[in-house]
Amino acid sequence: MEDSSTDKKIDRVEKLIQSNKKDLNSAMIVYNNKIAKQEKVLTEAKKAREQAKQVSDTTQ
Repeated sequence: MEDSSTDKKIDRVEKLIQSNKKDLNSAMIVYNNKIAKQEKVLTEAKKAREQAKQVSDTTQ
């Protein structure tokens, strides 16, 4: 009987670990997507700054 109880506990922990891995993977995907969006905005801001600088340089 004890083996059955131990087996159930081991199975439960194994399922919990797998669930945690899936949750962590999902969170990492969301996090990476947010970083990618921030990098895109930063790149666009740098381009805009460069264009503004060029306009400023040509008008002086």
